[in-house]
Amino acid sequence: MVITGGLSFIGYVFVEQSPGAGIRSAIALPATGLGLLLAIGAWHAVRDSWLSRNAHWVLPVAATPIAFVLPYAGKLLHAVYLTDVFGIPADAVSVPFYWQFLVALKPLALMLAVLLLFVGAAGWVKYFHWTSGLREVTLFVWPLVLLVWVLTVIQVGIEDAGNTANRAAATARAGKNPTQWFGIQGNLMCVTPLTKKTSVFNGPIPHHPVLTFGTTGDHVWAWDPVRNRSADRTWKTFRIRAEEVSVTPPASGQKGPVCQQKDT
Repeated sequence: MVITGGLSFIGYVFVEQSPGAGIRSAIALPATGLGLLLAIGAWHAVRDSWLSRNAHWVLPVAATPIAFVLPYAGKLLHAVYLTDVFGIPADAVSVPFYWQFLVALKPLALMLAVLLLFVGAAGWVKYFHWTSGLREVTLFVWPLVLLVWVLTVIQVGIEDAGNTANRAAATARAGKNPTQWFGIQGNLMCVTPLTKKTSVFNGPIPHHPVLTFGTTGDHVWAWDPVRNRSADRTWKTFRIRAEEVSVTPPASGQKGPVCQQKDT
């Protein structure tokens, strides 16, 4: 059941990103059949094994670190989204704690699906005695192949966060608010100085809407979708003290959202 569910999740993600209903229909039946075969293979792999005899304590011990690993993995993915593309420190954006778990569930589900894929295949290898005379080679090669797949899944998760951030940046350049991504919500806002002298890092403050992800602490971080002074992405990001500015939604203009202010 776990293998079938994991493969179904992978198939759902792949199908949703694939154009055309014909492709979806063509993939559904083979994926379901493969999931059933791997579920039976996993049963052969663990049947009468050391794992099945000690599952009552092995599984809880193996699952316990997940509760500690998921938040750190979630922080990493949030940092990739904010820092690599927008140049905003992850600590500068307030994200509810539970989103750190949820953002890491997708890579974890893919990783478990890959693991169970190998367990199912190993079960059929065991069932048909295909390892006769090659037991040592098999025990050495399979963990290496599994490690490569797990590292690949981690890389895919990081690249997915970066690609999502790039799409959010493109949406902001088009004058629209990006969609929320696991607790991170960017909004186009107008930053208006409240005093004649303001302490701006990477200024000046532009007169057009900029992308902000809320305020945390004493500073406001904003990403300018228009600024193109340098190829360095962080140059498009500026920081200002929160008490020195007013952050308000932009007005609607003929060509998109606009701010009624001058550069400072």
